[in-house]
Amino acid sequence: MARAAANWERLVRAALRGERLAGTYGLPVTGIAGNVPSSLGNNVHIEEVLRAADEIQDEDPTVARILCEHAYTLAQNLDPNSEGRGVLQFKTGLMSVIRQKLAKREVGAIDRSQDVAKLQEFYKLYREKHKVDELCEDEMKLRESAVFSGNLGELERKTLKRKKVLATLKVLWSVIEDITREISPEDADKLISEEMKRVMQKDAERTEDVVAYNIIPLDALSTTNAIVHFPEVRAAISALQYHRDLPRLPATFSVPDARNSDMLDLLHCVFGFQKDNVTNQREHIVHLLANEQSRLGKLPGNEPKIDEGAVHVVFSKSLDNYIKWCNYLPLRPVWNNTESLTKEKKMLYVCLYYLIWGEAANIRFLPEGLCYIFHHLARELEEIMRKQTAEPAESCISNGGVSFLDQVIFPMYEIIAAEAANNDNGRAPHSAWRNYDDFNEFFWSLKCFQLGWPWKISNPFFSKPSRKEKGLMIIAFNDRKFDTNTVLELLSLGPTYVIMKFIESILDILMMYGAYSTSRGSAITRVLWRFCWFTAASLVICYLYIKAIQDGTNSATFKIYVFVISAYVGAKIIVSLLMSVPCCRGLTDYCYRWSVVRLAKWMHQENNYVGRDMHERPYDYIKSVEAVHRFFEKFPEAFMDKLHVAVPKRKQLLSSSQKETESTDLRKGAINAMQDLYEVVHHEVLSVDMSGNIDDWTLIKKERGEGRLFNSLKWPADPGLKDVIKRLYSLLTIKESAANVPKNLEARRRLEFFTNSLFMQMPVARPVSEMLSFSVFTPYYSETVLYSKDELQKRNEDGISTLFYLQKIYPDEWKNFLARINRDENTTDSELFSSPNDMMELRLWASYRGQTLARTVHGMMYYRKALMLQSYLEKLQSE
Repeated sequence: MARAAANWERLVRAALRGERLAGTYGLPVTGIAGNVPSSLGNNVHIEEVLRAADEIQDEDPTVARILCEHAYTLAQNLDPNSEGRGVLQFKTGLMSVIRQKLAKREVGAIDRSQDVAKLQEFYKLYREKHKVDELCEDEMKLRESAVFSGNLGELERKTLKRKKVLATLKVLWSVIEDITREISPEDADKLISEEMKRVMQKDAERTEDVVAYNIIPLDALSTTNAIVHFPEVRAAISALQYHRDLPRLPATFSVPDARNSDMLDLLHCVFGFQKDNVTNQREHIVHLLANEQSRLGKLPGNEPKIDEGAVHVVFSKSLDNYIKWCNYLPLRPVWNNTESLTKEKKMLYVCLYYLIWGEAANIRFLPEGLCYIFHHLARELEEIMRKQTAEPAESCISNGGVSFLDQVIFPMYEIIAAEAANNDNGRAPHSAWRNYDDFNEFFWSLKCFQLGWPWKISNPFFSKPSRKEKGLMIIAFNDRKFDTNTVLELLSLGPTYVIMKFIESILDILMMYGAYSTSRGSAITRVLWRFCWFTAASLVICYLYIKAIQDGTNSATFKIYVFVISAYVGAKIIVSLLMSVPCCRGLTDYCYRWSVVRLAKWMHQENNYVGRDMHERPYDYIKSVEAVHRFFEKFPEAFMDKLHVAVPKRKQLLSSSQKETESTDLRKGAINAMQDLYEVVHHEVLSVDMSGNIDDWTLIKKERGEGRLFNSLKWPADPGLKDVIKRLYSLLTIKESAANVPKNLEARRRLEFFTNSLFMQMPVARPVSEMLSFSVFTPYYSETVLYSKDELQKRNEDGISTLFYLQKIYPDEWKNFLARINRDENTTDSELFSSPNDMMELRLWASYRGQTLARTVHGMMYYRKALMLQSYLEKLQSE
């Protein structure tokens, strides 16, 4: 046992020595921080504490030990009995780390007041070391100059460093707050001064950008993000706020300190939507409201309120499909009259619909299915709003709490996935499986209400297709099990065969009826003997089989049955081979004088005297194959002799046709064309009256001779301006060459667009503050944005990888890419993967050409840079 514990501690120490970077910063979390079990409710905070402990381990092991102890305390409070999955292993590993750190500590009891003092002292040193105030000021300066100074890379580096430092300070502050609760308030006030509390509070307010967001930081309002101060954005945020008509949230439901509770928090609590979905759709709805409000005009006042018209437009557009679905069925919507709906009620329905849509996964392809779900959830919401305190909806209650995904979406997703798996990779007929259109068509009729609410899983709509296995063996019908019962069912082939042969012998007798007088005696005897034989065989074999089933596989009857069946099958196979294989026919004829062979042959088939020995020998088959081979050898020669026209004959034929086309009409046409050319030159060029220009030419010649022709021109004295004029002259006089035109089609398209824009009447751009912002888009689950290394190298069934395919599709762009990263054209893929920078550039290059979502994000980043440039120009004009 001691050896196992030692090995466990050694593994934990090795894991902690590895690289640990937070997932918040774009890299995976490893070590103990990356192994926090998901069964712990507040596992995110535990991960943050352990991640901070890993960061400061080298700087101060004592502070790292205090953080690990605090993480263990949090885990113990969340699951005291270690009942969750992986909790016991996590606690054991964390305790071994704590013991290792305590072994290096001075001997003595643990004093929490000393821990608070130690944390406070380290907080000051850590803050001074990283110069938090200067770091934030430098970042703000780079934000203002990012467009025209080319310091976007430096901005991202400083932003990442600032987030990392502030995240660590935030963890230290939270641990100090938790530990001070364990000591008396008087001691806590003595340990932490008021000035230190203000500094910690100020640093905590600076961590708002650590919270992930798309465009608007709603969960932590930022002082550096100017979009939160726009009047329409502030009005949209206030429109979603909690109001008095809504039921109170439970005391156990927490809301971030940076914002107030709103309608989406209520829906999150009632229906159990995922946290990230709620955050994403909150920002989505704010964008929709702000965009509609910006179309109506700016809002006056310090506390702007959203316009009723903007709310109605968002409500009508969002729930337009639901209203049409209700009118088609027909069905009354969840509201009696649209005009009687208040602005708050409309926003509540809009929030509910987008939360359903954001978590619907592939059910988004069933828009009427979403209408059905929205209809019932809205009715449940009406009942809950009549209560004083919000309660979980009955349709979304699961074993682990409240989950809309598990109880509403997963049953439909499961049946759709089962039907899709039954389509035989698209080869199955349409009638064999249900696709999205079939499912969606079901919700276009009132029959869909037979599904009930919550779902009636017993309804045939949710029945999965039975997977049919085709095969001749009975194993397929026994759940792919091969046991004693399967062997007995396989041996049922014996009675089946003899009974079928018995029926065949009866049919032979019936078919021979009326032909007995003209048939040979041997033929009639053969039919009767076959009838008697199979009658007896069917009786004996069926009796043995039934007896074997009754007595079991260990009985003597079963062994006799197996012996009889094996002997009969072996004899039947030997006789069939001797009578069917050409090389064996001569052998059977040679042994025909033996009575046993003659009887077996006679029982198998009737004796034919005419043509009895006229069977083909193996040599005859070989001769046929040789004849076919010779035919294919002579085919090219026959083609050249019969179908291919000789070259001299073809030339002779063409020359003769050309001579025939040289007629007198062609000569006349050429003469007329030359006469027309002479007339054009004579009348339109030579007939111009140039006598009026002779005086001007004489004057110019006189002025040029005296050197006064260009004296009135002021030539530029600035060398830079001279270079610009020379460049303009070269651009205007240069002749286009095919060598100067880029080969890449995308480069040509961009150059063509740029040159065309130079001759366009550019409209006056609206100010950035009045532009419609991008909305939030929700990708599908596990949708790939950037190709990974494994995805680029993975080969398909033809042995072609994604990277190889893109290299062959875009050969010129691949050469440009290698030149851009200072690589030779002969560089192998392994060399690119060996360099982290080159590998990231390669992933971006491949994703921009093979992933739709990556191109979308890339294009949006171009818009970001353009808007930053325009905002900077507007700032210069205002100054």
